[in-house]
Amino acid sequence: MDNKGILTVELIFVTLLLIIVISSLIPIINDRMNTASQTDDLGTARMLAENIAETVNKVYTGGNGHSITFNMPENINRKNYEATVNSTGAYVKIDGMIGKSFTAPHKISSSSELKNEKVTLLKGQNYTIKNVEDSDGYNWIVIVSE
Repeated sequence: MDNKGILTVELIFVTLLLIIVISSLIPIINDRMNTASQTDDLGTARMLAENIAETVNKVYTGGNGHSITFNMPENINRKNYEATVNSTGAYVKIDGMIGKSFTAPHKISSSSELKNEKVTLLKGQNYTIKNVEDSDGYNWIVIVSE
């Protein structure tokens, strides 16, 4: 009878030990899954920034009068984001992380007034990105919503 009691105590001890090990692994697994999700979000944001920067560079190298229409997505992996373009590149912010892609330095404007500025691109909008030459012969990138 003593052997049965010892087996029961050992079984309870092993069961408690397994519960402790499994419960300590759950937060680690959850953290790894969150990291993978954030990496995916940032990768998608970086790809969007690359696409914006590539389009800006194509328009700039196309010369005066060249334009391309760019469609902004509604969301990134069902999350909200912010996209901006300035004279050095395109930046997409999602959940506190920033995906960026640099462009050749040039002047950016959101209107025909040609004021060098940061342009915010709104989600779900279509934009015309065009190359405009000013009166001094400098090329500008003008980004306007359609």
